[in-house]
Amino acid sequence: MSRTNPKTTCHVKLSDLSDENGNSRFLRMYVCREANKQGFEHCRRIIGVDGCHLITETGGMLLTAVSIDGNDSIFPLAYAIVEGRKKQSWTWFLELLKTDLEITKSVEDEYCFISDKQKGLIPAFESQLPSVENRFCVRHLHANMKVAGFQGKALKDCLWACARATTLNAFNVELSKLRGLDEDAYQWLGDKSPTEWSRSHFSTHSHCDMLVNNICESWNGSIRDARDKPIIECLEILRKILMGKFFEKKQKAAEWKSLICPAIVRKLKKIEKEAAKYLTTQCDFFKFEVGHLYGDQQEVDLEVKKCSCRVWDLTGIPCKHAICAIWKKYGKGAVTDFVHPCYSKETYLKLYAGCINPMTGPDEWSQCDRTPPLPPLYSAKVYMHCLVIND
Repeated sequence: MSRTNPKTTCHVKLSDLSDENGNSRFLRMYVCREANKQGFEHCRRIIGVDGCHLITETGGMLLTAVSIDGNDSIFPLAYAIVEGRKKQSWTWFLELLKTDLEITKSVEDEYCFISDKQKGLIPAFESQLPSVENRFCVRHLHANMKVAGFQGKALKDCLWACARATTLNAFNVELSKLRGLDEDAYQWLGDKSPTEWSRSHFSTHSHCDMLVNNICESWNGSIRDARDKPIIECLEILRKILMGKFFEKKQKAAEWKSLICPAIVRKLKKIEKEAAKYLTTQCDFFKFEVGHLYGDQQEVDLEVKKCSCRVWDLTGIPCKHAICAIWKKYGKGAVTDFVHPCYSKETYLKLYAGCINPMTGPDEWSQCDRTPPLPPLYSAKVYMHCLVIND
């Protein structure tokens, strides 16, 4: 890997346990490729982290970090095979990840991480990335809410309405509805900071209003074939998936006709249908009041690209109020000019400009005088058999 992709980061950590001859055992391995590092410079500052089980005799976990490209697709960043989902392994993973992605103390607050709040992850963030914005999957929050005894469709709907609210007023209205349904559920939710699960409290640095950790779950699902293979074969499958993915994305994007990524064009068409129901009053060169016949009324400032509903601020994609104002001032062909550059075809091609170079097979690798590590320890599974005796 070092010979074919020189700037790829690859760390192998050996266990403190050794056999009677002093040979160490494999414990962890981390990989972050040069093409992924370079591509992340053109991604939004949102990172999903998750861990999934390896379905092998030795067990272990595969920790992953993924982001999103300008077409709202998964962009893997780094992965590691570790002994388990615990504080030590997460701390080791995040320490290497922040170095590769150049997340220094001075820019930590510009990044957002979303996770399922897995075991050991929170203390790992506190020690390695204390100032990043942390979001937790609302689907898992609802699952925890049900475990706590607060069930039913009405509570679920209120929780999701609170999570989807983009302004403080809307959030407080939905929260009061939940309180009216169940005071205990309201108190339980009060212990969870809304900065972690409601759009009304999210920062706008990442240009992403994601509420669930689907990016990690989708990635874990796409690599299912690798998870039941021995360690080296698992890593090889992951390498080949990424190698093919980079060229495929680059090839498809070169054929796009629009200056904006197709998934975003489709989103804009849906938003424009909603915008057609609104009326606009222009009160200054760039300021507008946009309202609906049934009460929704917002302020739009095209100069600073902001709307009081905060949807444009959160996503970088003009909301229905902003589109209505853009139509009023510039006409219907100007909407894409107000989409954030992170969604452009130009940025997308830069994101996938890198290449994961091919490798020869093991027979052609350079010889090494280092002692290979022993395989990880594992506990044999014990199966209970029932003996049936026929009379």
